[in-house]
Amino acid sequence: YSIAPSIALEWRCFAVASSHTPESDGMPSVSKFCSASFIAKAFIVEISAVFSRFFWFCKCIFLSVKTLGFAPFLAAAFYAPARKLCWWLPPQKGLTVFMYHHVAITAPTDGQYPFTVTPQQFESHLEVLKKLGKTPIGLTDLKSTAVRNPVMLTFDDGHQDNYTTLFPLLKKHHIKAVIFLITEKIGTPGFITWQQAREMQASGWVEFGSHTATHQRLRKISDAEIIRELAQSRATIQKELGFVPDAFCYPFGAGAFDKRVRALVLQAGFVYDFSTKKGVNPWPLNPHKPIKRAFPRGGESALDFTLQVTRGRSRF
Repeated sequence: YSIAPSIALEWRCFAVASSHTPESDGMPSVSKFCSASFIAKAFIVEISAVFSRFFWFCKCIFLSVKTLGFAPFLAAAFYAPARKLCWWLPPQKGLTVFMYHHVAITAPTDGQYPFTVTPQQFESHLEVLKKLGKTPIGLTDLKSTAVRNPVMLTFDDGHQDNYTTLFPLLKKHHIKAVIFLITEKIGTPGFITWQQAREMQASGWVEFGSHTATHQRLRKISDAEIIRELAQSRATIQKELGFVPDAFCYPFGAGAFDKRVRALVLQAGFVYDFSTKKGVNPWPLNPHKPIKRAFPRGGESALDFTLQVTRGRSRF
């Protein structure tokens, strides 16, 4: 189905070009020759891509059946589509950045449940990363290309459980993480204090970035208000933690920024901007694009997280 539109479009271009280009001595016009040549090449490329994907899919099926037998494969075949899992997508190489919020225990009926992983679930994530040979990195490692199989654990907002629950786990497993702070929330109920942030920073396992001053929907406010949010956040972090942050995380979900917002973020002095768009990032990073992040949710399985690591998403 992906071939037909390309051919149809090229055929229309062919017809228009040929209607304005005369033919001489019974020979086809240059426009016709070029168009036909382009169609042939495009057709070959499309067919090659289709067969390559089909071959990869068949190989996965063959290896699965050979290793596990038919029963697990049939179970997955029926189970995965029902949950919209994307196990059939090919794995991607690069930097997978994970977006977390809470590490705590909460009820499924709680509004924060999708944004909360339990301590046991988080430790299982670390085990998966270890088995896959992944190396958790921090912000300072983004400038280095020597790290192989990098991943990054990021936490939005600066919630209190980041200190009481997450921090001990990071120290226990010797894992780096990044926390994006809503600076005006720090020190208020439910959030870490600046003293706790300094303790985490001094440990070497936690780095910090900006998540704005008050967590506004940036697309809905003026340029002046955006600039104020960014400048205030950077100044507060510099005052409290002793450095000027070069990493920024957009508040809220998909559609949290546009060209206008991103331009202001980069003009404010931020080098890395983290989005909520799903996917795996190239490694080394492309400095001209926002950083994508995978979103492990509360209650998800080990299969979900493995897909997050290798595909940048677990489902559609």
